[in-house]
Amino acid sequence: MTDIQKAISLLKNSKHTCVVCKDDTEYISDLKGIAPMIEFMKNGYDLCGASVADRIVGRAAAMLFVKAGIKEAFCEVVSKDAVKLLNTHGINCSWDVITDMIINRKGDGPCPMEKAVCGLGDDEIELGYDKIVQTLDELRSNQKSHS
Repeated sequence: MTDIQKAISLLKNSKHTCVVCKDDTEYISDLKGIAPMIEFMKNGYDLCGASVADRIVGRAAAMLFVKAGIKEAFCEVVSKDAVKLLNTHGINCSWDVITDMIINRKGDGPCPMEKAVCGLGDDEIELGYDKIVQTLDELRSNQKSHS
């Protein structure tokens, strides 16, 4: 079984939200949104050349895949913009559903991560990463002040 086949199988046969496979190593997360990739990267996991299976992938998640060196991705739901970005960077991508936009959890507008990277070029991966981390910090800070 290939890494991408293993990742897809682990994702589809579980409630996990993100699975990364590379050789005999598996990184699995149940966190929501882009949090799994951020955590994997902050923990220093070697994702270069790995395959990922994820529930929902927009442009922000695609930027993280590029930054991490992912070679192949499967997405249950993917945005057209994410597919374009992944293809530009030579990352093979397959999916169940393709959509124009990733919406927020309330369902009333675009995902805040997508808004954070909107307008950035396909080569502005580092800037995208910085904007994603900044937006995550702002969202977490707002949650704490409303608790």
